Amino acid sequence: MLDRGSRVVLAEIKSGATVFGDLFAPLRRVGGLVGKQESAAAVVLRLVYGGDEASRREGVEVVPWSAVTDVPWD
Repeated sequence: MLDRGSRVVLAEIKSGATVFGDLFAPLRRVGGLVGKQESAAAVVLRLVYGGDEASRREGVEVVPWSAVTDVPWD
């Protein structure tokens, strides 16, 4: 969890190369709790994984580990 003032970035790192729906549940659950506590801040959800393709699924930014320096973390 990175608190950036106007937004909170929640990131979860997985070693697997395949993205499937069950991976998002814990991140979304924590995001919901943080959103209640940090009501003034936007909550950004990110899943970093061992695959190759970036995407957005179920409200979560999916980032391949090879592109982790290409996304803004601030």
